[in-house]
Amino acid sequence: MHISSVRSPYTKTAWFYTATRIEAGRDHIFSQVDEEKHMKRRQQMAAGYSGKENPNLEPTIDNYIHQLISLIRAKYLSSTTHSTPLDLAHKIQFLTLDVISDIGFGQAFGDLAADKDVDGYIAASENTVFFIVILCATGLMPVLQWPPLARIIGPSEGGKSANPRVYAKLQREIDETVASGQAPGVVPDAVAKDLAYLQAVLREGFRMRPPVTDVVPKKVPAGGDTVVVDGESVFLPGGTNIGYSVNGLHSRKDIFGQDADIFRPERWIPSGNGEDAERVAEMKKTTELIFGYGKYQCLGKNIGWMEYGKAIFELFRHFDVAFADPQDPWKEKNYLGIFASQGLWVLATERGVRV
Repeated sequence: MHISSVRSPYTKTAWFYTATRIEAGRDHIFSQVDEEKHMKRRQQMAAGYSGKENPNLEPTIDNYIHQLISLIRAKYLSSTTHSTPLDLAHKIQFLTLDVISDIGFGQAFGDLAADKDVDGYIAASENTVFFIVILCATGLMPVLQWPPLARIIGPSEGGKSANPRVYAKLQREIDETVASGQAPGVVPDAVAKDLAYLQAVLREGFRMRPPVTDVVPKKVPAGGDTVVVDGESVFLPGGTNIGYSVNGLHSRKDIFGQDADIFRPERWIPSGNGEDAERVAEMKKTTELIFGYGKYQCLGKNIGWMEYGKAIFELFRHFDVAFADPQDPWKEKNYLGIFASQGLWVLATERGVRV
């Protein structure tokens, strides 16, 4: 939070961010290291993500949540007489891409409708992050992004159920919400935000399995800076590249409790006293750093949280879901902090009682 605050003199480190360019010499908002250009572009884009100037934001998400539920029901339902494995990792990627492409371009890629990676976008993304790792790790970015070479080799614009107790408790809260009439269709975002146990499960999931774990390095300003780490003053020399360990921070027992290595959503629900409320607030600030902070905060944070809550609510509302192979639940690779997940094979069965 110190290095990413709006008026912080820290800047992005070129070796990391410039390597994420899609086209040599041409920056997107994440790769842009010029602070003035970065801030100007954020200001231009922010309105489209906030929902204030995009009244169709939540209905758009609802539409694709419906499509996801309908797709599972039409093609991937299992029963006591047959099993139809469903790769939930890919289906959730379809949902995410359809939502963001509809919001950004006015027309979805159509992954859910086609039930496939239309135009190979997901496959291309996984290949791209592999090469970004190579660029960052070897220092070859200036060479491989030399325009004459980049035009030849680079892309172009044309071109196991972890916990039955939690599961049952969450589904009970969802059923009670539906029975009360608060979610006649896809659960409204305002309702989902008020569901204490749903929010606790979402936050504990983010803590235990953060979607990104990159170090997001920043450069210490000229003259250096003195920071406090575990109560001690530490001097950081100017020009030093520094970052932070997401998994290390999310495992700190002084922040999350002595059972920080255990999946326990209840830690996010304050007991009622002021001290406990402060502890939960500190936990929230800590885990939300995965979205960045201040001048580097992810513009899509609100959209991500909205999709996350709605998708989990509706999946648990309509289906019972279990791993097809609990001993081999899914496969993933980490590319410089970005996870590429696949093979999350599950069996989805229609719930016995439809509310």
